[in-house]
Amino acid sequence: MNRLDSGEKLIDQDSPYRWWSVYFCIFMLMIATVSPPEEFKISNAGTQSILPPAILKLLKLAARGCAAMILVYSLLAASGSIRFRKTFPRMLPILAFGAFGVVSVAWSPEKSTSIVQVASFVTLLLLAWLVAIYWSSEMDISRILRFASFVLMFISLGLIVLHFADPRVAALTRDSSGLFHSTMSGSAASLAVVTLFSCHFIWGWGWTKQLLLPATVIHVGTMMIGGNRLSLALALLVCGVAFLLTSKIISIAWAMLAAAVVGIGYLCLDPGLLMSDSLVEKLNQFTVQGQSQHELGSFSGRTEMWEKMWDSYLKSPLIGHGYFVTSPTARIFVWGEWGNWTAHNFFLQVLVTLGAVGLLMLVAGIGVVAWPVLKKLGGHDRAQYRSALLLALMGMWFLGWGTLNESFIGPLSPESVMFALLLGFGVALANQASAAKVEDESTCDRVGQGS
Repeated sequence: MNRLDSGEKLIDQDSPYRWWSVYFCIFMLMIATVSPPEEFKISNAGTQSILPPAILKLLKLAARGCAAMILVYSLLAASGSIRFRKTFPRMLPILAFGAFGVVSVAWSPEKSTSIVQVASFVTLLLLAWLVAIYWSSEMDISRILRFASFVLMFISLGLIVLHFADPRVAALTRDSSGLFHSTMSGSAASLAVVTLFSCHFIWGWGWTKQLLLPATVIHVGTMMIGGNRLSLALALLVCGVAFLLTSKIISIAWAMLAAAVVGIGYLCLDPGLLMSDSLVEKLNQFTVQGQSQHELGSFSGRTEMWEKMWDSYLKSPLIGHGYFVTSPTARIFVWGEWGNWTAHNFFLQVLVTLGAVGLLMLVAGIGVVAWPVLKKLGGHDRAQYRSALLLALMGMWFLGWGTLNESFIGPLSPESVMFALLLGFGVALANQASAAKVEDESTCDRVGQGS
């Protein structure tokens, strides 16, 4: 047990048991994203709820409420420690963004929606803060991401089973907005693959080797069945970057040689490229998914959505329409339907709901964490470099995903829970980097005074 400061409360940084409250919250918050399908999904597509709607809503509320209470209790228990006080300044800007979201309920035209969604987001911020307080080394990253990876694999496997066992619940289809819409399923699976391969390339932990094959098959199956193109593309891109950044020149050369041998062997077996024509046709079907060139060019109709959202933003450019509400009436007509649509773009979602003020606060909140972490990529501390590289790779995924989706600023999802964990790691690493810098400067001062 490490004594944090004279007269301070003690946090046992050597005990893995301190993470049990975090494990519980990860599981409950990731699973508690299931909700009853909307009425128009039931009437138009015949989608059925996996459980009676009243029970689903009660279970979801109970799960999120229990997670919030555990986080508040754990933070209060740690409030007397020096780690609590050291992480607070780093968390303050993004906590202020969360507080601004709470205040925005006052001018939201649909207060119940804003309250529920901002409460979920604040719960995620509390989770991030607790992770930052408990974090002490790379092994903590291993513990948390191993548990999260198992949960994500369980979710993807469950969705595949439901897809074939009970088609009425519409798992992994665009009709299942209640039970993990295909976009949410794709983001969770893609992020899980990126997490697994990044940890494997950077650290080579034993659990990554055990999960590599089964988890990849399950998650890729989820993305293929759900037909989410961006999730698969981002997984391939970020995993490729992770391989290039972490592999030695000889490993990259062997990989290129293996690809060349496979290519030559294939040409010998199929000189007419008949099999490749069939494969290209299937890939084209997966990419196009029955959409016209105009629909593909408009990012599946998102340009229409973005135009409507920009017009809505201009009606309240400074403070927006209230957390998670994208129009003055909480109803906007897009794609032939009225609803409180999300903007399908991260930055536009923040702008239209919380205005320019909210976007500046969020950028500041993430920036004070991201900047010190990114600077560690050029440092000499190998442990900090590895942790910073993981966060940079995951950040790349979130940036790519946020171009066509509202990302973690949208409804509570496995993706937003993963963001909270990464934010917690980032806060702890940023504080560790700052502490190391202060220590180095103090050492230089002592050396200078001695000479």
